[in-house]
Amino acid sequence: MYNDEFCKTKALLTGHEWYVSQAYRALNQALGRCLRHRNDWGALILVDERLVEQATKPGAKIASSARVSTWIRKQLVVYDQFKNFETSLSDFVRRMQLKDEEKNFDTL
Repeated sequence: MYNDEFCKTKALLTGHEWYVSQAYRALNQALGRCLRHRNDWGALILVDERLVEQATKPGAKIASSARVSTWIRKQLVVYDQFKNFETSLSDFVRRMQLKDEEKNFDTL
């Protein structure tokens, strides 16, 4: 309520904008915990249509995907068919497992 009341006079976010900002901060923090160093790999699967919608709603200033960390945004892939997602994920896992095997072989 405070933010909503004083958002214009004190240059504050509205209450809704503040909660959205906090939610994306938490999301980015959680995503960053999945991959801790450069040799880690994994698939971060986000099932949320807000990440693909554009800032076309009245009052929306930024696309939801733009609130996600840059390193995620650069690799964000949107699938409209589950089969395409499944194939891509399987290919990714296979590719990364081969890289791991090559690294392990090189260290012997």
